[in-house]
Amino acid sequence: MLETATVEADARRQDYSVGLASATLRGVRLGVLRFDLGWSAAVDAAFERGLTLLREQGAVLVDVNEGPDLSALGTASMTVLLGEFRSQLDAYLASTPPAVKARSLADLVRYNRDNAAREMPLFGQDLFEQALQAPGTETAQYREARATALRLADAEGLSHLLRKHEVEALLLPTAPLAWKIDAVNGDQTPYGRAGGMASVSGTPHLTVPMTQHWGLPVGLSFMGPRWSEARLLQFGAAFERARGPLPAPTLAPSIEAGAVVAPMLAPAKVLP
Repeated sequence: MLETATVEADARRQDYSVGLASATLRGVRLGVLRFDLGWSAAVDAAFERGLTLLREQGAVLVDVNEGPDLSALGTASMTVLLGEFRSQLDAYLASTPPAVKARSLADLVRYNRDNAAREMPLFGQDLFEQALQAPGTETAQYREARATALRLADAEGLSHLLRKHEVEALLLPTAPLAWKIDAVNGDQTPYGRAGGMASVSGTPHLTVPMTQHWGLPVGLSFMGPRWSEARLLQFGAAFERARGPLPAPTLAPSIEAGAVVAPMLAPAKVLP
């Protein structure tokens, strides 16, 4: 599939730096994925400030209040991911030199179980074990999940929303704030949201920093149609120029000890 997805890449090559210095957001129609907000108070507030900055630079923002079933998209794409992971890892391990004892994912899982105290002192191998049980890439279940993921991500998702709302790109916060490692409860964050439409569809997704919250970055994502990389980079350059510099990163002993809540810098002027 990789060769098929990138067959046009050479013909589409260009100098992505061209036009960045003069890029403007004036008159650019951008879709705001309202149906996928509710990340957290901090992320949503930063996103609204980012939208205000985009408006000040002349962008035309269009609220998008409906979208594909993100839960179903996450389930289908995870089935595809697990099946492809097992298939490709098995193929890789089978071709490694004789010194590599593990020849399959099943071998890795067995080794980790036999050496759990050393290999998994805090975290397990949940995804490895799920991949062993997932439908293989030769099965009808895998093909159905792949078709479902592509339909929800593109035909009913990204491409559909771009056309329906007549916008050049879709906007949303990039991710939740980074979280502390929790050795007891594990990760506690809602990944696999609307940004997954771009990764499943194989279309460009640009993220730029909006601001910082307690020293942690908050990103703004621009998702566009196939081969829109140059255009998205122009949007990002114009946004960052209007945003201004962010505080320099620091290495503190802890978030609580060294972080500063940094509001988004106001633009000095509206760009022409």
